[in-house]
Amino acid sequence: MNAILFDMLAALVVAAAAGTVVQPRLRRAALALAGLALAVTVLFLSAGAYAVGIVEAVVALLTGAIAWGLLVRGRVYRGVLEVPPAAPRTRWVGGAVAGLLTLLLLVVFALSATDWHSGGAGAALVTVLHYRAVYALLLAIALVAVGAGVALLVGRTSDDEREADRAYESRLRREERERRRREDREAARRARGRREGQEA
Repeated sequence: MNAILFDMLAALVVAAAAGTVVQPRLRRAALALAGLALAVTVLFLSAGAYAVGIVEAVVALLTGAIAWGLLVRGRVYRGVLEVPPAAPRTRWVGGAVAGLLTLLLLVVFALSATDWHSGGAGAALVTVLHYRAVYALLLAIALVAVGAGVALLVGRTSDDEREADRAYESRLRREERERRRREDREAARRARGRREGQEA
C-alpha cells in the first residue's frame, strides 16, 4: 500500500473521529460518523483486508439504518433529535472522555505491541486478535457494548417519563388557569369598588 495514501486515509479517519466528538448537533455528528466509517472502509480495502472492509461497510450501513429508524421513525427515541446543542462545558466533558478512551487504547496497544503476529506466513485477523492481541479484541468488544448500551439508555424516553412530562405540563396549565382566575377576581373587585365609590 502506498505510504502517502495510507497517511491521507489515516488523517481522514482521525479528522472524522474528532468531528464526531466535537460537533454539537446530532445531524452533523452523524455525518462525521458516516465519513469515519467510509474512511475506515476505504483504508481496509486499500490495505488488502477485503473481508474486514466489507464487514465494516455492512456494520456501518446496518447501524445507520437502525439509528435512522429509531430516531426518525420511532416514537421512543424521537426526542433525541430535539435536544438543544450541548453547552461548552458539556463538550469539554465529552472531549475529556474521548481523550481518556484514546489514551486507554494507545496504552493497550503499546503493552501488546510485542504480541502482534510477525512472520512470513499470513494470518487471519481473527487469529491475530484471538491469540496475539487479546487486549485489543476485548477492548473493542467492551467499547462497542458500552457505547450501544449507553446510547440506548440515554436516548430512550420511557412511558413513565412521558407520563411525568404530561403531568408536569398539566400542572403548569392548571396553575396558569388559577392565576388568571385570581387576576380576574381582583380586577372585578377593583372595578366594583370604583363603581361603589362613584355612586356614593
